[in-house]
This record gives sequence, structure tokens and C-alpha cells, in this order.
Amino acid sequence: MRIDRTLYLLVFFVGQVSAPFAQIGADVPITGKPAPGFEEFDRAVVDVIQRDHIPGAAIAFVKDGRLVYARGFGWADEAARHPIAPTSVFRLASISKSLTAIGILKLIQEKQLCMQQKVFTPPNYKPSAGAGPCGRPVLDLQPVKCWGCTVDPRIYDITVQDLMQMSGGWITSRDTVNACGVMTRGSGEWSVQRAQQALHMRNPPTTAELIRFGISHRLDFTPGTCFSYANFNFTILGQVIQRVTGEPYEQWMLENVLHPMGATHARVSLHGNSLPNEVNYYNVLPNGENRRCCVDMVWPQIAAAGGWTASIIDLAHVQASLRNGIPDLNPLTPETMSLMVSRPANPKFAGRFQYWTDGWDSVWCPPESGGPNGCTMQTVSWEKGGDFAIGTITTYASWFNGVGYVLLFNSHTPTNMPDINRRLIQPMVRSRTDWPSWDLFKEYP
Repeated sequence: MRIDRTLYLLVFFVGQVSAPFAQIGADVPITGKPAPGFEEFDRAVVDVIQRDHIPGAAIAFVKDGRLVYARGFGWADEAARHPIAPTSVFRLASISKSLTAIGILKLIQEKQLCMQQKVFTPPNYKPSAGAGPCGRPVLDLQPVKCWGCTVDPRIYDITVQDLMQMSGGWITSRDTVNACGVMTRGSGEWSVQRAQQALHMRNPPTTAELIRFGISHRLDFTPGTCFSYANFNFTILGQVIQRVTGEPYEQWMLENVLHPMGATHARVSLHGNSLPNEVNYYNVLPNGENRRCCVDMVWPQIAAAGGWTASIIDLAHVQASLRNGIPDLNPLTPETMSLMVSRPANPKFAGRFQYWTDGWDSVWCPPESGGPNGCTMQTVSWEKGGDFAIGTITTYASWFNGVGYVLLFNSHTPTNMPDINRRLIQPMVRSRTDWPSWDLFKEYP
């Protein structure tokens, strides 16, 4: 997952306080404060939205810790003609993983958790004499007995680091043989419905019950030896946070991670419900029709892997805090930030300067950066995206040159993310030098 300027188009009704939004394209409202020099970019975004019948999007840019651009395009509710605003909240999908990873890193920083700590407690476990907090497994969750279940003893070797780096042992690819060189069963996505049916439960399983069902099956590879993107890793990490802190996952994350970073409107979305100021979601059909959908696409059990909602303002705060808030607004110290972007021990990434690690889809830096484990904080860039296949697609990123961006859609088409992100945003991030000097964070307290 992954912008041009000049030409000032006087199409913004800046002086008209009564106007709720500006509009440059037919039926594509634009909200938020116009930024000088971004007029051509605004029009290009509208062109993509019109061409592909995208209901709406929200885009933000951060430069050196300042919010310099925050605008909504299109409709949060097409039927009611409610435009998307910079404060509209979207389901973030897998961006939730990077938020969860920040929480795990904070616990590691506070020495409540360790990267090499084992996650699952073996049967008849007896702690060794003098074992400190990190010498004991985190979760006392045991596999369940069910038809077709075969407990794999390797689950007791899984560490916090394995989960953070997507090397817990589960593969979700449907290919016959994946990059790990093993046959795939697609076992890494333990659906709520599948667990409920297999366990003959009247009500949907809790997160703990879903995890117990998942660890009742054989792993696809030995933990720590390969990489495969599986949501189940982060479903478990959410339970780790809850177990270590003794507080509900969402509550602890809000109080200790997101609110201190300025993400005050972030919430975990609930299955079958919309949150206040949340956009509607749409399935864009081949004939250009937009059909509302997907209210029930997120189950609370997968909150830590894909359940968060937030606005572009919230995620801009997160990016500005991580990049520029050290140590005032950032819950992570410089040492923990270096851990966040260090190259995984996983053999797949040996010697590489672009890799997955600790909740980010991509961490990259120039090979000459000199970092012993990959990037240093002075040269590193990172990115995380997410999608639900229908209904939403999202990304946010922070580049080494101090520029960060957030891009959220309330629909999913084959072209919306590539065309806006790669064709418009990334060229601007690489080359633009005349960023606005203002800080719009002051307008969104």
C-alpha cells in the first residue's frame, strides 16, 4: 500500500463562512481548510474519486510535527448528503496492528513484558527458582478439545517477538506452497463463526476462547523461522496487553497510548454498530453504483488486529508523536523507538533494508544508514496499511524527511489506493519543499 502543485484555482469559498464545504468537482464536496499550493492536488484527488465512483476519502499531511493539511473529500453518507470532514472517523482495519504494537512496546519499555518472553503456559508448568517476570509465560490459556484439533507443542515456544514480527507459525496464504516452503492450510485466520461452530457454542466465543481454539491446531512453521502475515498474531497480542495490565484492552490503550498521543477520538468499533461521527461504508459495484455495506465487518474479538476506528487527525497525532514528540508526547523512549524499527531476527529479512517489524508493513532506509540492525531513527521511514477487501482501505506513513501522511477511504476499489497514494501522494512526499508553515493541530483540539 502506498502530489503536484502550482496553478491556484479560485474555486474555494473561503470567504463564505456559511458555506459548509467547497466543491471543485460535480458532487464531490471538499471540507477542511484549503492549503495554499495544494489546489492541483485537490483537483487530482477529485478526478480519481469521480472516475472510480469512490464515495469518499480523508487525507492529512504532517511536516516536522505540524499538521499542514487535513481535508475530507466526498460523502460520509451519500443518501443524507453528509460530507466527510477531517474529524470523521473510519475503521482502520490493519492499522490497528501498529497501534497494538505501540502498546506492547510501552509495556516492554516499562519492564512489564519482554520480547523473548514465552506467550503460552505449558501444561503442568512450574516456574524455575528465581525466574523474574519475563521468565514466566504470559497467558494461561490452554487448547480446547474439538474435532480435527491437534495440539502442536511448538505453540509453547512462541514469544512476544514472534507475534510482533508475524512469525508465530501461522500462514494465511491460500497458495499450495508459500514462501516458507511449506504446504499451506490457511490456518492463520481463526474466524469467530468457525470457532463457534466447532465448539458448539450458542453465543460467539470471547477473544480468549477464539485464541484457545486457534492454538488447538498444528502450526504451519516453527515459530521465529519464517514470516507470514496472519491477523491471529495480533489477536493474541491484544490478550497479552489485557493480561499484563489487568485492564480491558481498549481502556488501557486509550488511557496509556492513544489519548496521551493526542488520538482522542480513537475507539474500538463494535460489530453491527456505528460510532458517533463514523462514516458509512460502501461496496462500489462494476456499474458505478455505490451500495452501503459492511456495518458488521468487524468483530470485537479481533480488536487488536483490526478493530480500531479513528480520524485522520488522530493518526496524524500518532505520526507526529512518534516522529517528533520524543520524549514529550511519545509514550516510547528513543531506545524503544530504535527497537521498534530494528531489523527482525527472522532469516527472511537478513541483510535487508526494507522489512516488516513490530506492527509496520514496511520499514525502510538506505543501506548506508549504518544502523547495526537496519535503520537508525535519523534515516528510517515506516508505513502501515489496512483493508477489509470491501468497505474500507487505509494507510499512514512517516518518512525520514519529517513528512507523514494519512489516507482513509470508506470504500475499496482496485484503483483508489494505488492511484491516490502512488501517483499523487508519494511523489509529493519525496520532492515537495514548500510545505505550509501553519499548524492545523491548533484547530482540532
